[in-house]
Parts: sequence; structure tokens; C-alpha cells
Amino acid sequence: MPLFSTFEGALLFAAYGIVMYLLTTFFTRNVSATKEGYLLADRGVSPLVGAISISAAWIWAGAIFLSSEIAYKWGWPGLFYFSIMNILTLFLFAPFAQKIRNLAPQGFTWSSYLKEKFGGRVQGVYLVLFVMFVICVLTFNIFAASKLVQTLTGINFTIASVVLTALALLYNLRKGLKATIVTETFKLGVVALATLLVVPALFFVTDGWTTLAAGINGASGKYTSLWGTTEAWTLFISYGLITLFSQWANPWADNSFHQRAFAVPKEQVFKTFSLATVLFAGIPILLGSIGFFAAGAGVKVEGPALQMVNVIAIGQLLPSWLVVVFAFAAFAAMVSIADSQLTSLSSLVGHDLHEKFGGNTDPVKFSRIAMLLVGALVVGLVNIPGFTLLYLIMIIAMVRIATLFPSLLALTADKLVNSTGLFWGMLLGIVVGIPMYAYGSYFKIQDLALTGFFTTLVIVPVFVVAISLLTKKDQQSLAN
Repeated sequence: MPLFSTFEGALLFAAYGIVMYLLTTFFTRNVSATKEGYLLADRGVSPLVGAISISAAWIWAGAIFLSSEIAYKWGWPGLFYFSIMNILTLFLFAPFAQKIRNLAPQGFTWSSYLKEKFGGRVQGVYLVLFVMFVICVLTFNIFAASKLVQTLTGINFTIASVVLTALALLYNLRKGLKATIVTETFKLGVVALATLLVVPALFFVTDGWTTLAAGINGASGKYTSLWGTTEAWTLFISYGLITLFSQWANPWADNSFHQRAFAVPKEQVFKTFSLATVLFAGIPILLGSIGFFAAGAGVKVEGPALQMVNVIAIGQLLPSWLVVVFAFAAFAAMVSIADSQLTSLSSLVGHDLHEKFGGNTDPVKFSRIAMLLVGALVVGLVNIPGFTLLYLIMIIAMVRIATLFPSLLALTADKLVNSTGLFWGMLLGIVVGIPMYAYGSYFKIQDLALTGFFTTLVIVPVFVVAISLLTKKDQQSLAN
């Protein structure tokens, strides 16, 4: 039974929409109507605001729900795999983000720099991966948010998905990146507030450290170590390995991080990403601890309901007003991620694709049309009967990994790679590695899934270098 009425759910939609409209209107009033203003907030984002935006952009539905689910199912080893690279990835990306900005101080996208360095077809492969990533992440978060709204309020799933997508579009279509930064600042604030209210409350209504210790090995109590047991090895192979690499690779596949690197002052990029690491660090661990409290307190959750174990535990153990606070924070987080990804799409379309296909059209208008089309596509995808997030999780993870080492090679070892090697190597990942992993994972063929994973992670960069060296004489002529 829903916790709130449909009318109360409608009020939540209306309240969030009005508040965000007023905030974005007020804080974006000085942004210029130019391409640079719309796509990069006039490159005037301060390091602190940029750090808040980056850390907020990294809080997905996964951080809100998956951290608690993993802690509940797989105990502290599962949360370790989920959190360690989740936290470190922004700091690891910081020096590379600074280098990208140094190489292209007035650039708009990483893919446009790659065009200048390696030619149009390399840019094209990256655009395919970047746009695929945007669509998958949008679909993931709109689906999760719509399910949350349906579960809590009884509002029809299709209606919820349409309204949520419309809310995400509302701010982007008007003011672009600066409006997204405003919603992300609000999001980080409400997520932090909800977490700092819920976790101490769980500590005091249960037996505190005793309950936490009782749940720290998961609901089954079997996950006691990172190694040395059958459970530990299975967890590492089936979840830990790909999660570590996938999260490390995320900033390379997610254009929203590159977009912010071009939006802050050139000399402040490293500082901004480092500060974002600090702001984000505690969130997945604290949210994961809700899963420990749920397991330790004996909260029984099975099947699909595991995805919302934190909401269920809060509803069973804490006052109802805290459920409202947490649900609102989760709602705000997922809508904000949706508009963050739409803004990311706007920079890819408004700069890269506009240069190829836009002609004399206004780049801002061109990007707005693309956002509307992708928004409609996402609503259609989430409403496909039998749709499951499993497909998206697999694709997102492998798109991330497909971009990791080729990008590192292109940025730090450009003497070893050329256009031909990058193009054919990344194409190998797209047409062989990603489908192989997805098929093996879905049908639980572990050997095939691992082959697809290592093809994308290891063979692709080796192939990039090998083809580049074999075609080294053509390197100069292939750039265009």
C-alpha cells in the first residue's frame, strides 16, 4: 500500500517544480544567452560551486538505493567494492581533467579535442559512446524515480515518467548548465540533510553499535571477508571486479564531468575535482550503513523490494516524517541527475554535432531540439513492457570501461596511438566486448561475460596500440 495519497504525490511534484523554477530563475539571471553561456555557464563557475556540482552529479540512483541494497545483501565487502572507487574516482580523474583543460583552454568537449588531435572518425566513435551513455543513465534514473513515485504515492508509472522528464527538461531548456548547477546544489543539500537525519536516528532507535555489528556481514551473515571464502571469491568475480573498473572509468565516459572541467576557471580544475571528492566521500558509506541497520535489526526484504530496502527499513523503524524527508531527497537526486545528463547532451549536440550537421542554425536551439527528442525517447524506453534495469546497468558499466584506457592513451601516450588504432580498437569494444559481456551476464554464462569484460578492458587498448604502430606511417595523413 502506498505511504502517501495520489494527491500528496501531485503536491510533491508541484512543490518541487515551483521551488526549482524560482531558484533557477533567480540564480541564472546573469547568464548570457550565448552558446558559451548556455553550455558552459560563461566559464564562470567557481571552484566551490563546481565541486558541489560535480559531487552532486556523481550521486545517482545507485548511490541512493544500491549502496543500502548491497550492504544489506553482501555486507561490508560489498559496500567496500561499491564505495572505494566511487569515492576515489573523482580525485583520480582530477589531474587528467586539468590536463584536458590545459590542452584545450577554450574547448567545449573532450570529443572535440580528439577530433583536432586524431580526426573526425575518432570523435564519431566517442560521440556514439557518450550519447549511448547519456540515454542509458537518463533511462536508468527516470525509471528508478518513476518506480519510487509509483510505490510511495500510487501515481501511474507512465504519468510519473512523463512528469519527471518534463521537470528535468524545464530548467535545461531555459538556462542550460547554470540551471543544472542550481538544482544540483539543492540536491546535494537535501541528500546530505536526509542522510544526517536518518542514520543517527537509526542508531538511536536500534541498539546502536550492536545492531550495526549484527548487520555488517549482510542479512545472511556470510560475507565476512574480501578473500578466503567461496562467498568472497564469487562476490569479487561477479560484482567487485567490474565495479572497481567501471567506477574508475566513469568520468571518461560521462561528458558531464568534462563539461564542468571546461566551465570552471582553467587553473582551478584540479582543485575543483579534489574538493568534490571530499564533499562526496561520506555519502555512499552513510547510505550503505542503512543496509547494515536493516540487516542487524532483522528487517526482512526479498526479491525486487530489495532495491528499496532503505525506504522499507526507514518506514519500519523510524517516524513517517523521516520517510517523507528521505523520499524527497531521493526524488530530488534522481530528477537532478536527469537534468545533469540532458545538459551533458546539450554540449555534445550544441558543439560537436552542430559543427557537423547544424549549418546556420543557432547551436542553443539545435541542442534544445535534441534534448526534447531524447526526453521523448527515454519516456518511451522506460514504458516498454517488461523493461528491466539489468540491461542498462550492464551497458553503462561496459561503456565506461570501453572509454577508459583508450582515453588515457590518447591523453598521455599520444605518440603510441593514432586515428586508425583508436577507431578500430574502440569499435572492437562496441561491437564485440560490450555485447559479449551483456549476453553472458544476462544468461548467466560467467565465462562469456568475463571474456567480454577482459576484451573491453585489456584487448581493446592492446589492439589500439598494435594497430597504431602498424599504421604509424599514416598517422599524419589520417588526422583531418
